[in-house]
This record gives sequence, C-alpha cells and structure tokens, in this order.
Amino acid sequence: MLRLLAVAALVGCTHSAGDGLLPGESIGDAPATRVGDQPCSNAYDINGDGTVDVFWTYNLDERGRDVHDVGRVVAGGPNMTMDSTWDYLDHLTYFVEVDAPDSRYSYTALYDTIGNNVEITYNDTFGTDPPYVDHTVNSDFDDLGHPAQSVQTVTGSPLVHTTYLYDAAGRLVESHADNNDDGSIDGVTTVIYDEVARAVTSSTTNTDGSSRLRVRTYDADYFLKSIHLERVGTDGTRDVTDYLIEHQGNRVTSDRYVNNGMVLFVDTYRYDCR
Repeated sequence: MLRLLAVAALVGCTHSAGDGLLPGESIGDAPATRVGDQPCSNAYDINGDGTVDVFWTYNLDERGRDVHDVGRVVAGGPNMTMDSTWDYLDHLTYFVEVDAPDSRYSYTALYDTIGNNVEITYNDTFGTDPPYVDHTVNSDFDDLGHPAQSVQTVTGSPLVHTTYLYDAAGRLVESHADNNDDGSIDGVTTVIYDEVARAVTSSTTNTDGSSRLRVRTYDADYFLKSIHLERVGTDGTRDVTDYLIEHQGNRVTSDRYVNNGMVLFVDTYRYDCR
C-alpha cells in the first residue's frame, strides 16, 4: 500500500519528462516496488483532519512482496482493494486498485527478457466517463537498461516523443520532448545530482511558456524525505504539490500529500499487526 494511494491522487498528471521525472521513476506517478521490510497495515486519513477514513491491511507473498491489500471504509460500504503481480526479477508488472464498483485504477508494466521496461500503461476509469489512458513505449536501450527514447500517448493530449541523454555514469542529464512528433523540441528537462549521485532537481522549460520544477530532498540516512513539485501554466498560474515521507530507520512510518497548502491524505503505517 505504501505510495500507491498517491497514484490515484496523481493519475491526472502524466509521467513524461515534462514533469521532471526520470525514465521509470515511480515517485508520484507509478506504484513503488515494495519488497523487503514492509508494513502490515495502514491508517488512511483522506484530508489530514486526524480522523481515519480507511483501515488497510496488507498481504505479502513468501518473498515479502505485497500482493493483496484490503481497505475497510470506516463510514461503511464495500471494501477497497489493491492487487499486485510481480515477475521473477521483482518488477511490479500489474497493479489494480478498486475504490468502488465504478472506480478502478490500474498500472501495467511490460519488461523484455533481460529486464528492460519497454511499456508502461496507466488506466483510470470512473463511472460512465471515458477511461483515462496514459501509455508509454520505451526503446533503444543501452547496456544499463536506459531507453534512448519513448513515445507517450495520453487521452485528450498530443503524442509526445521524448529523447533521453545520459552522462558517462549512466545518469539522465537531459531530455527533449517533441509534442506531436513533428521534429521540433517543445520542452527541455535538465537533471541535477548531488555529491552522492542522487537526483536533486529536475527542471523543465517548454516553448509554450509553461514550466516544471521537481525538487527531491533526503534525510541523513539517505532516504527520500520529500518531493516538491511546482507547475506553471501557460497563463502563469502556479500549482504546488508536496509529498512528505517520515522514516524510522529503514521503515516509512507516515507520508502525506499536500496540494497548494491543502492536505489531501495522510498515511500512518504499522509493522507489528499481531
């Protein structure tokens, strides 16, 4: 369950380089790999008012991977569920969240035989509305499994063809986004790393006047503790989101998602459910 509720909150935001994300990066846009020391339950507070709205329990397989989560809605009604499928390399290949009979979110990742992530698809359906589908195909992988380019199609948006540039250490340093694949560069993203090779700042400048800034911070134990994202629209409007994570050792104890100063949810995790 860790990080997966953020997916539903962010599904309307594409995961292209235009938001300063690295190829395959999961923070804020895709389910995170959950293998190892995992929580056994979660208290989910929808608006940060201190009241628990959903109690989640997690079920792990013999390899410690989260495979089936059940959310009991405090106010009553049908349970919420999350189900995950993994491959032999511990890649999350399929995730589906059902919040209500008519609300469903899924994530599908396709890997080739050597572990390259060749396709990612997000699919969000609610009621009778047309489904929102975000599909990316990566290609031309190097020896480190990094794609040289990707093609992304999103419901209601133009096709985006992105090319990626890496440094000698294999780190992404720049990407170029071509909307409609007409040969012109519509957005350039640059990535800055700190002295221990952690991605710190990703910034995007688009030819239409919009921009994106994504800043990551880490604690003294090298764990990610926050992601700050600022989006500026073509009309100058600014949207600010923050994802804040608290750790105790290597365990995440809580996280929260804040949009323009409003808390959208708070998760509190437990590791001893006996």
